[in-house]
Amino acid sequence: AKLYAIPPRDIVILCQTTSFRISSYRIRLDLNSRGIYCLEHARLGFIKPEEYDTYIASLTYDQPRYERISNYLMPKLRSCKKITIVSTDCSRLIYDTPVDTPKRNIAEFSETIGTLLPTGEVFTEAMHLDRVNGELLINGYPSAEQRTLIVSPFKVFIKDGCIDSHTGPADFERLLNFLRTENPKGKVHLREMGFGMNKYISKHKPLYEITS
Repeated sequence: AKLYAIPPRDIVILCQTTSFRISSYRIRLDLNSRGIYCLEHARLGFIKPEEYDTYIASLTYDQPRYERISNYLMPKLRSCKKITIVSTDCSRLIYDTPVDTPKRNIAEFSETIGTLLPTGEVFTEAMHLDRVNGELLINGYPSAEQRTLIVSPFKVFIKDGCIDSHTGPADFERLLNFLRTENPKGKVHLREMGFGMNKYISKHKPLYEITS
């Protein structure tokens, strides 16, 4: 009742142990639809005490840097016909396709009136999902307990936009098997491509909460 009494152009800051979601209803999106600004700190209960400093640092105001990087990157993504992702071992993952209109999460309220924190990302997706092929190294993936597992890098092979095989641990294979049950054809598609700009989250100082 208090939320429905808030007038448009006010701001709400949501802090939640898990997430503000009741079936298909999401409070942040509902507030946005009524013209209310909203910042959402979700799943804070998944962040461990040893990560508190990293999470707080990741909220640091860094708009000029985010603007500079995203303004450089987004026009290139809009006009490109092909993208090659090169891993540290020189493995190449090739997107032989244009990508969807890129978006950014930098809490710029002239572009959006709501966002999930922390911010600092540009993201897009292949227009033709089946035109992504090659291989890449990954050093992290989500566990069944919804925590990011940081591991020694291993190779993943992509064929026609789907994970074909990998050299990773058994836990990663269990994750893939779970994802296969979500797809009628038993495939695991490569979907969103995100470019992280938040310099306070890194391989050396990760946030293990998976949406971060």
